[in-house]
Amino acid sequence: MVTFHPFPRLPLELRIQIWQFTLIQGRIVKVRKYRNNKYYSSHTPAPAVTRVCQESRKYCTYQKLFTNTASSQYIWANFENDIMQMESTLMKEIAKDDNPERNGIRHLRLQLEDDIYGFDMSEFFFHDHQYKIRYFPNLRSCDVWVIDGLSNWVEVVMIGYWGSLPTKNIRIVDAKTGEWIDAESAGPIVSDWWNEEEDGEERFKALMKIKDGLPRVDLDE
Repeated sequence: MVTFHPFPRLPLELRIQIWQFTLIQGRIVKVRKYRNNKYYSSHTPAPAVTRVCQESRKYCTYQKLFTNTASSQYIWANFENDIMQMESTLMKEIAKDDNPERNGIRHLRLQLEDDIYGFDMSEFFFHDHQYKIRYFPNLRSCDVWVIDGLSNWVEVVMIGYWGSLPTKNIRIVDAKTGEWIDAESAGPIVSDWWNEEEDGEERFKALMKIKDGLPRVDLDE
């Protein structure tokens, strides 16, 4: 890798722009808080720009977030672009009024499987956790990763209560296959989606659209 030795002699305004250009779009940040801990942690590597020098940390677009007075731990993140991945139980905790991250998070990826024991939290999400999403006032998108197939979640994505988050920005993702549905693609999956007042041709076109399989996300992300 070539070193650009004159970099320190560039005008500060230009150096700031360069540091800010290092932003990684759509970065996945896995947030954890284990039961016996009072602090948040993440195995997601910190962005390289935060490890260059004091100036890069000061002017880059990342901030030290998920801080706690009980610990020096923090997570480098950019709420505007990063996707915060966590268990739905942790999301419920962050949704509380006194949590500063509640107002900052823009993109959520919620797991319904316990990281340690593999426990299925679908029932908790269906009856409780999903209603906490409304407490994230600036949320723009939310993916819910399920482990019991997509057919059980059609009504949730179509008529569930998501607060101010537009339904079109919600996806239910099969954590085993990567296939996903949203409010538009979920309808044809259920037999009672069509009724006499709707156009049969519309339903046929929708079915043909998903005939070759649902869209998928990359499970390795």
